[in-house]
Amino acid sequence: MTGGDRADLAAGIVAGYGPAGSLVVRLAARLWPIFETETQRRAALAGATADFPDLAADVAWGGPALDFARSIAGWLLTRKGTHGRQVLVALLDEAARRVSEVDPENADFAVLRAEVEAFRPPVLAVHGDAPDRPLPEAFAALQAAIAGDAPAAALSRATLDAVIRHRPASLTEYRLSRVAEWSQAGYELDRRFTRLTLMIDQGPATTGQRWSERPDASFDDLRDVLGAVRDRAVVVLGEPGAGKSTLLRRLELDLAVDALTAPRAGTGDGAGAAGADAGADDGRVTFFVDLSRYAPVITNDGLRKRAEPSADAWLAEQWRQRCPELPGWGDMLATGRVVVLLDALNEMPHAGEADFDDRREAWREWLRDLPPGNRAVFTCRSLDYSAGLSTDKLPVPQARVERMDDGQVRRFLQAYLPDRWAEVLEQIDGTDLLDIVKTPFYAGLLVQQADAEGALPRGRAGLVTGFVRHALRREVGNRHTLFLMDAGLLTPADHTQIQQRPGNVYALPSGGPLIPKIVDLAFAMQAGGRGQDVVREVVTRADACALVDHPRADDIVDAGVALGILVVKTREELDATVAEVEFFHQLFREYFAARNVARNLDPARMATEWRAEAMPERLDATLARIAPADPLPPAPATGWEEPAALAAAMTPRPDDFVQAVAAVNLPLAGRCAAEADVRVSEAVKADLRQRLVARTGDAAADLRARIAAGLALGRLGDPRFERREGPHGPYIVPPMVCVPAGRYPIGTERGGWPDERPAHYVELPEFHLGQFPVTNAEWALFVASGGYADEQWWETEAARAWLRGDPASVEHSRQWQRDFWRSGPKDDASFQTWVADRPGLTDVDIPWLQWFFGQSAEELESTIAGWYPAERKSEPQLWNDAAFNASSQPVVGVCWFEARAYCAWLRAQSGQAFCLPSEVEWEAAARGPKGRVFAYGDTFDAAVCNTFETHVRRTTPVGVFPGGVTLGSDGLHDMTGNVWEWTRSLWGAESSTPEHGYPYDLADSRRENPNADPKIRRVVRGGSWGFPSLGARAASRYRLIPDDRNLNVGVRLAVSALISVKH
Repeated sequence: MTGGDRADLAAGIVAGYGPAGSLVVRLAARLWPIFETETQRRAALAGATADFPDLAADVAWGGPALDFARSIAGWLLTRKGTHGRQVLVALLDEAARRVSEVDPENADFAVLRAEVEAFRPPVLAVHGDAPDRPLPEAFAALQAAIAGDAPAAALSRATLDAVIRHRPASLTEYRLSRVAEWSQAGYELDRRFTRLTLMIDQGPATTGQRWSERPDASFDDLRDVLGAVRDRAVVVLGEPGAGKSTLLRRLELDLAVDALTAPRAGTGDGAGAAGADAGADDGRVTFFVDLSRYAPVITNDGLRKRAEPSADAWLAEQWRQRCPELPGWGDMLATGRVVVLLDALNEMPHAGEADFDDRREAWREWLRDLPPGNRAVFTCRSLDYSAGLSTDKLPVPQARVERMDDGQVRRFLQAYLPDRWAEVLEQIDGTDLLDIVKTPFYAGLLVQQADAEGALPRGRAGLVTGFVRHALRREVGNRHTLFLMDAGLLTPADHTQIQQRPGNVYALPSGGPLIPKIVDLAFAMQAGGRGQDVVREVVTRADACALVDHPRADDIVDAGVALGILVVKTREELDATVAEVEFFHQLFREYFAARNVARNLDPARMATEWRAEAMPERLDATLARIAPADPLPPAPATGWEEPAALAAAMTPRPDDFVQAVAAVNLPLAGRCAAEADVRVSEAVKADLRQRLVARTGDAAADLRARIAAGLALGRLGDPRFERREGPHGPYIVPPMVCVPAGRYPIGTERGGWPDERPAHYVELPEFHLGQFPVTNAEWALFVASGGYADEQWWETEAARAWLRGDPASVEHSRQWQRDFWRSGPKDDASFQTWVADRPGLTDVDIPWLQWFFGQSAEELESTIAGWYPAERKSEPQLWNDAAFNASSQPVVGVCWFEARAYCAWLRAQSGQAFCLPSEVEWEAAARGPKGRVFAYGDTFDAAVCNTFETHVRRTTPVGVFPGGVTLGSDGLHDMTGNVWEWTRSLWGAESSTPEHGYPYDLADSRRENPNADPKIRRVVRGGSWGFPSLGARAASRYRLIPDDRNLNVGVRLAVSALISVKH
């Protein structure tokens, strides 16, 4: 059988079993060896034959083993409920036993077993040859499939469309239409690769971080999120491709199924009159709406602004048009059972930031007036857009969709590429493509392309191009009428190109109008219109045809639907049926718009302002205006960032393209040049690097512009960090700053904490300190070289025990948490007293501590087992957190043991005596001979450092605060805030009182003892982005146990003369 034959067979199986088809194919590939003969088949299925008397009649026992395995896998998986899947698991276990005798490391069976156990039988199978069915019959088939009384409902496309468009006469019909729409291929959700982190709003006036992650709150189901909070609304946050809309659709499907399968109050299920149905029904009723359609007029009568129509009036009209036979919107809300699903908050049409604020305010007012019991779930691209929904009186939690980590990517490939996953993983490991496919959308494209094309692209543009090419080949092969040579949408040369592997990985057939006109449609929708700053997500079919501007416009739209690029939906109004067109995914729209940009660049579309004086509001005014807990508002975006990055890969003149973008948007140009598939010359990259370095140090630039430049610089490669080859692979030599020998003031009598006293002087020899904290780019080379696998870098037994996750090492940390829990208050009254005795606690600390002390003993054990797992470490704790893992950000989530191991590795790589600084070396460098209060001067300024007062709410790229530099313009950066930095100095066993206090004695060799008991705390210095300025004073001392890993702590290197003297 050829590769093409196998692909055709697999495609047929997938089509035959609907959403279960892919799993059936993979099951058959593993089960067939135990079904090679009929005797083996009957022996393996002896128990199943007894349990399922119809097995012998339904399944043909002869034929090739693979065909039989496919039949039995599909039959047990999709037709025999839970018991059938249990039998299937037993068959997998038998096949795994045989394979383990020759391949004990094979993990495919465990993956398949988990998939079978988690499998939910499909309720819908769309067949092109299925006869059209009357609506009552279609609804009955769907309901039987949902109840588990029948196989998936086999519907024709026309019948399915009729079910979806039908104006329901009952809630049962309405819910069945929701199940039908979201059960179609393309809307599947694999919860194994879905993780949501719940963030709670502490209120805009809090003195701590406004958005606090609940440590016990990680979910894979939005129903569980709604069950975990009682607030009226929740926002689902996620980057493009994260699956936000898919999660929302799945929530509507799940709640509909829950209601259809739950026992009903009263008699019957209310399938008759709408009123009877509503009255007898206790289940939730969902309503999914696309906020890109909400475009009210904002009026101002001098007293207040109003949106016309209001959010509620607009929803009422949308409901009336969709469900005119059901109770009205107000009556539905009066039941207290409605869950309103509001997709794409950030895509509401608007003309600038102020206009968006007004439209968001309309939804905030709607939430305030929402009758009790009803809920709302929004989706949004980022917290910058959604935070304004939440107020102190009506908080709105946010559920962030997390990217897949490396392990999940591996399991994803194992699940969807069972025969090639190891090969594909090896190809993408260590490349930008691995990072790209950590979102489900791109991971799916990778799987499809690896399976169909064989070769893998280098970046996002290549992934989408491969998808389109495969879809074209499919439709031509299927002889779809619109893709035939005489249909006029593709030329003979186009047909030839479709069947061949092109030399240009971005080439698509463009002789006929099909692809060029889809490009025109995407560009026009991306450009927006009507004086608004955002794209047109949805247009009517008539508008789409006008934008396509071709005599065959209708056929071009239909061809786009057949390719899976466009979606046409109908919206029922009382007097008409309105057809609307949108791209299947926003990334498809951005990709096709990018094909236009690649050849017709208009730099003005990408232009942004970066000078502080030209911003709508100066930074100091913004910091003074926003609430204590609110993040710094983002700088205005153009909306063309994604198309520009995609276009840079596809343009025939990448150097010219990137330089033109750099003239108007330097960070975007840096991002374009850093894309894996962009072919920019080294000369242009070198020029961009120098310009980005200059921008990060330009005091005239707005802070947000400097941060953007720093992030782009990290992706492109910072020229200040020299990359070299060492005996253990590549490493980066950090730039170091000389701190001259001298007499330095240590400690202070001016305010601060008792442990900073007495003030005294220490005579220090010359030493060197890292110009910046250690970055993720530097640490990545340690990880890649096997730094966590090679124990030679872990110099003490305590460090090696921590690395391995030895039970004794882990137990020490767990016991510390138990002791802390036992010492704390156990009721509300005592907790309030406990808090009052600790005035240093922030509004973030307090709810966290209340949760921590409120746990039962059993809950505590579960919590600390997650915090301190008895397993080997392989990377920093927050290595996969997108908020903290940019190349130019300082590494965080590393403990003292990790910091020391990195130093040992870098010493071996470079031959230089890198170490951690002592706390007096650190303080001497920060304060200087004159004893500055902060590393840059005596007066705190939130604009020259990253502390809580700066409102960035995460680490910033190193070196973006030129006003905060110590020891001259080429001196030390980020000594005030950004991250606490480990020192080699001991504090003591007790948190409250230092065992090693002041005055500091250089002759006391115990003070920096690397072999001290691991229970003794070490000193960290410098403050951080999450702490107030009091902790960022140069004299401030803080202490952590050596195995503490958190998002506020990083590392700065030193080369110290004291090391050779004392050790």
